[in-house]
Amino acid sequence: MAEGDAKEHLLHTWAAFALMNSLKAIGLAQATGVARVVTGSFATTEDAEMLRATYGPPPAEGAPVHKAVLRLQSIHRNELESLVPFFAVSYCYILTTPLLFEAWILLLVFTVARFCHTLFYVCSWSPWRSMAWGVACQAILIMAGRVAAWLLPSAAIAVQVVVNAPMALQWIVSLSVLGVVNEQRRRFELVTRRDSQLEEGLSMLAPPERLSANRRPTRRAGGAGRGGGRGAGRSGAAGRGAHRDRRAELELEEEGEEVEEVEEDAWEDD
Repeated sequence: MAEGDAKEHLLHTWAAFALMNSLKAIGLAQATGVARVVTGSFATTEDAEMLRATYGPPPAEGAPVHKAVLRLQSIHRNELESLVPFFAVSYCYILTTPLLFEAWILLLVFTVARFCHTLFYVCSWSPWRSMAWGVACQAILIMAGRVAAWLLPSAAIAVQVVVNAPMALQWIVSLSVLGVVNEQRRRFELVTRRDSQLEEGLSMLAPPERLSANRRPTRRAGGAGRGGGRGAGRSGAAGRGAHRDRRAELELEEEGEEVEEVEEDAWEDD
C-alpha cells in the first residue's frame, strides 16, 4: 500500500470514530435538554417564564435540580472532558502514520469504553463505570506515547514509560482500593445478615403479646364482637330463666288451689 493511500485510510478511520463520539456527545446534550423540559428544571429564568403556563411559576433561586438532570449533566461534562484530549491526541497519532490495524484497535477501544462508560453512568453501575473510564484514558495515553516517541525517536522507550507510568500507577491504586471496598462490602453484608438472624431469633423468643402487637386492634375488634355476642347470649339466658320462674309460680298457684278445693270438699262431707 502506498504511503498516500495509508494516510488516507488512517484519516478516514479517525474521521469515522471522531464522528461517532461527536454524535454521542450531541445526543447527551439533547437528552439533558429533554430531561430539563420533562422535569421542569430549567437552567435560566427566561426558559421557566416561557413555559410558565405548563410548569407554573419558576423555581426560586437556589432551588434543587432534579436528580435525572444532574446525572445527565455529569455524564455530558465527563464526555466533553474526555473528547478534548481524544481529538487532539488521536489526530496527532494519525499524523505519525501508524499501522492501520493498531489505529483501528486503539480508536475502537476508546469508543467502546466511552459508550460503556455512558451506559454504566446512566444505570449507576459502579465500579464498572470507573473501569470503562480508565480503559478509555489508557487508550489515549498509548496514542500520546506513540506521538511522543515519534517526536523523540532517540528516547522512544523512555517516553513510553514516562507517559504510561501515571496511568499504570492509577490502575494499581484503583484495583487496590476496589479490593478494599469489596472486602468492606462483604463484611457489611455479613454483619447485616447476622443482625437479621439475631432479630428473627429474638422475635421467636418474644412474648405472644409483643409478636401480635400489630394485630391487637383486629383482636380487640373481634373480642368486642365476641363480647357483644356473649352479652346478647347472657341477656337471652336471663330471659329464659325468668320465664321458667314464672311458669313454676303458676304451677304452685294451681297446686294450692287444688289443695284448697280438696279441703273444702272434705269439710263439706263432715
